[in-house]
Amino acid sequence: MELSWKPRGWSVGADPAGQAVRDKREPPPFRKIAKMGIRQSAPRDIDEYIAGFPPDVREILEKIRRTIRNAAPRAEETVKYGMPTFVLEGNLVHFAAFKKHIGFFPPVKGDEELKKQVSSYAGPKGNLQFPLDAPIPYALIARIVKLRVKHNRERGRRKKEVSRKDAKTQRERR
Repeated sequence: MELSWKPRGWSVGADPAGQAVRDKREPPPFRKIAKMGIRQSAPRDIDEYIAGFPPDVREILEKIRRTIRNAAPRAEETVKYGMPTFVLEGNLVHFAAFKKHIGFFPPVKGDEELKKQVSSYAGPKGNLQFPLDAPIPYALIARIVKLRVKHNRERGRRKKEVSRKDAKTQRERR
């Protein structure tokens, strides 16, 4: 008897009427498949992430990385959600290579003019998709990063103000 995994369970043969009989066991553990090849494990840093792609895509990813670094020199590099991520008072931006595009996350908010400029790159959930077969708009990426830095810093200031008010209120209660 041959076992094979089907989307609805293990196929274990056929019943007397010829219908497939399925066992509802869990699927076999699959390796994590990267967008452009098989990756044994999640990348530990951005260098390792970029190294897993073909040379032409690596060049684009490195240039995006430099663009973000120039726009936000104090941001820290890390990998979150399996994607290169820059952090500055919270997640700043994520980017990732896919089969036909570079994904750039999160969606642009707070600047209507910039929203119009990125509308041609908007994906189904508002995240940006830069096609690999077209020029990558590095200047636009820099503007997005600068806007995100501004938003993150404002949010950080608001959090500090709220925590100061909370601390003051607690001192007054004592």
